[in-house]
Amino acid sequence: MATMTDGLLGQPMFQLMQVADEMARNGRDVLHFEIGDLDFGSPPVAVDAAKLALDAGETGYADSRGLREMREAVAARVEATLGFRPALGQILVSPANAVIDYVVRCVADPGEEVVIPDPCFPTYLAVLSYTGVRGRAVQLDFDAGFDMHPDRVAAAITDATKLIVLNSPSNPTGGCLTKESVREIARLAAARDCLLLSDEVYASLSYDRPHYSPAGIDRCRERTIVLGSLSKSMAMAGWRLGYAIGPEPLIEKMSLLQETILSCLPPFIQRGGVAALTSSDAVTERILPPLRRRRDRLVAGLAALPGVECAVPNGAFYAFPRIDHPTLNDVEYALRLLSEEAICVVPGSHFGPGGAGFVRFSYSAAPLENIEAALERLGRFHTRHFERLRSGV
Repeated sequence: MATMTDGLLGQPMFQLMQVADEMARNGRDVLHFEIGDLDFGSPPVAVDAAKLALDAGETGYADSRGLREMREAVAARVEATLGFRPALGQILVSPANAVIDYVVRCVADPGEEVVIPDPCFPTYLAVLSYTGVRGRAVQLDFDAGFDMHPDRVAAAITDATKLIVLNSPSNPTGGCLTKESVREIARLAAARDCLLLSDEVYASLSYDRPHYSPAGIDRCRERTIVLGSLSKSMAMAGWRLGYAIGPEPLIEKMSLLQETILSCLPPFIQRGGVAALTSSDAVTERILPPLRRRRDRLVAGLAALPGVECAVPNGAFYAFPRIDHPTLNDVEYALRLLSEEAICVVPGSHFGPGGAGFVRFSYSAAPLENIEAALERLGRFHTRHFERLRSGV
């Protein structure tokens, strides 16, 4: 068998979800905090548009770059949010996970390097692992809200670096990069002639500070690639609708790669995306207030537990607490929490070495009653495993 695929890692969140689902089938009352899938439902206008497209027979092939109407809707959204309107040739409609793979494969060869945050979204690690492209990890600063300091980025860049990856708001930390950090990292990319992939999947889910994008500097014409998605901003995870905006020569190459692998995205799915992007229904305004309430309650409850330190996330829908226990590492903590209290979380080390000692709680599909139930169970768990350390038992 081919050796390249020996490096495939997948996404550990889905593997944990399979274990938790099996527990639920066997009668356990599992509380899910492992998957970043919103429970608010997709916009009705998107569902209706997809149904109409199916009824109209839009079940054939489509432009591999994305329907013109979909790309126009993306261009209009970018103009409204980032202040410039990209040309249609700068836009590829694709699942967001696939965009990460396409960008890496189109800009770097095996042995060349990509600078990534640590901890990071597991797909970055997975793509680098199987392609043979080397990752240069930049430790995020817990004490600064998981900011990605430009001086650390500068130290990670070498003559082999082809790409720098930013992710703000971040998965898994929920941290948001400062305006100064974004601008300085963009300056570094230009000075060292690197491309810059700005993963902005959670850009609309920012609570306490504005989202800053490097895209306005070059309008994605020279070196910046913006990754966007409807999965989080529109509660459309299962639709697999995302997009890339970048320099036209790179987007053309990525389009050919997509054409080779997928041929195209289903047109009826894209019709739903057009409806969602052009609708007057402000999905983000509808989901941000309840997400903020979930965040505030979960973070406060976690911070009150012995052995836990939890920063308040400024964006996305993840809490990333640090767990301090002398014998339980983050993987053992997560496995015991699942087996003993039926709470499913993701070990931080699944997001890279910088995540060791942390765990990720996704509150995207956790209403307040589930958070209260989880905090009660966590209280029992920490009493058993942490309070005894204080008493010396």
